[in-house]
Amino acid sequence: MSKHSYTYSLSTHHVDEVFDRLERAGHQPAGERVLYCDTDGACVFDEQDNAYLDVLADILNKEAAGGKRLKQLIFREQQMIAIWEERQKEVEG
Repeated sequence: MSKHSYTYSLSTHHVDEVFDRLERAGHQPAGERVLYCDTDGACVFDEQDNAYLDVLADILNKEAAGGKRLKQLIFREQQMIAIWEERQKEVEG
C-alpha cells in the first residue's frame, strides 16, 4: 500500500515587493486601500478590478508553478505570509 507524505513551507511577501512588481508592470501604486482588515483579522479585497490583485496572483502563481499547493494566506500589516504544501514521492508501507 502506498502512502503520500507532505512537506510544508512558508513564504513571506512584503508590501514593497508588491509595489516593486506594480512599477515593473507599468502601474503606479494607488493612494487608496485595496485590502481592508478588521480588528478580528478578517480581510477582504475591494471588489474593483485593479493591478494589485494581478500582482498578488502573480506572486502566488510563481510559488505554485513549482508544484506547491497553497494551504493558507495570512495578512499582516505590511506583509503577506503564504503556507504551502508539497506532495512528496509515494512511499511503500
